Amino acid sequence: MTLNATPNPINNGATSLITVSFNNYSSDGINFTPFDPATGHIPDGTPVAFSAERSIDGSSTTSGGVATATLTADGAP
Repeated sequence: MTLNATPNPINNGATSLITVSFNNYSSDGINFTPFDPATGHIPDGTPVAFSAERSIDGSSTTSGGVATATLTADGAP
């Protein structure tokens, strides 16, 4: 699994698209090798729950082995 945030960093009140790809292989949890989801991936529609210390759209489902959510920087301490 890999996780990307776009943009990163974000300003207070702005949003960032969080993208999680399950289309990777890792034998050590550090090095990741992407694979072609056309050869197989977790089923479309698999529920994915996101959580963060700040505001996030916390639910999504997979499509092609990828799930997304939107993080909003709320400026709370």
